Order: sequence, then structure tokens, then C-alpha cells
Amino acid sequence: MTNKDEPVRPEARLPKGFSDISAGEIRATETMLATIRGVFESHGFEPFDTPALEYSDALGKFL
Repeated sequence: MTNKDEPVRPEARLPKGFSDISAGEIRATETMLATIRGVFESHGFEPFDTPALEYSDALGKFL
């Protein structure tokens, strides 16, 4: 197979405004969240998570 027959692959890049998160930052965040989670659960709170995507009409004037 010659170079001209090889498929062109897109360059991996981050969208504007985004950055990679290092392993150390991830570990620090997980430790912090585990501490916060423990405190909240000790006061009777239960976990709750929201979706990463919302319909635009749900966001209304905030778009």
C-alpha cells in the first residue's frame, strides 16, 4: 500500500474553549467529590444527577 492509497485521518483536536484534564486533576476532583458526597450522605441527602443535554426550550432565556 502506498501513501496515496492510505485514508486521510482527521487530526485530533479540542473544540475551542475546552482543555484536557490531567490525571492529577481528575484524582483531586474525585477525592474532593467523595468527601463532599460523604458529608451530604451523613446528613441524609441522596445522590441526584442531571442530564448533560437539555432541549433548548427548557433553557429558555438562558441561551
